[in-house]
Amino acid sequence: MIRLLLALTAAALLQFIPFLNLPLLWFSAFFHELGHALATLASGGQVQALFLYADGAGQCLSRGGWPVLIGLSGYPAASLAGLLLWQGVQRRQRLPWLWRGLALLVLGVALLWVRDLLTLALLAALVLGLWGLSRLGNRGQWLWALFSASLLVNALLSPLNLFLTAGGDAALLYQLTAIPATIFVIFWVFVGLSTVGWIVHQGGKPCGEKSV
Repeated sequence: MIRLLLALTAAALLQFIPFLNLPLLWFSAFFHELGHALATLASGGQVQALFLYADGAGQCLSRGGWPVLIGLSGYPAASLAGLLLWQGVQRRQRLPWLWRGLALLVLGVALLWVRDLLTLALLAALVLGLWGLSRLGNRGQWLWALFSASLLVNALLSPLNLFLTAGGDAALLYQLTAIPATIFVIFWVFVGLSTVGWIVHQGGKPCGEKSV
């Protein structure tokens, strides 16, 4: 529990520190856009390209599929990725497999959907970072926890930023459904809080392990 709270606090603070926050923003943007891509495929569409930008933003270009599902999927995908990564981080024997699985995922996305040099460079930086964490072994467990917590925090803070902007997924969904953008923001925040709440309820422990 203490590790979870410390990791969440550190991730939240790092979100507002220029330059230091960029690796965490790229990591979160990757899973956000991957969520859009998977929703596109699940609803019968085609993913044309996936972009990451230097400022931590991202974009998924698609054709076909169900636009509402695609627009809804980004923030919940980041929350789910944070949950799964947190569960993996808590068992030290899984750490060697975490970086391999994530590296293969990143490389697969790069081969399938990345068409520009900047996104390739940022994904390469992520893979190198994951490799560096793997070299630390169990000593890097806190850094793994920070990266998983950053996904959970970003999935909460990024939707809240939409209250201050006129664009983003919420505005797109409003155009598609005429439902106020605030409703979608509330939904995403609810999903993010529920994910964090579930982990806290479990005591920050992995699935199947009892809290004391």
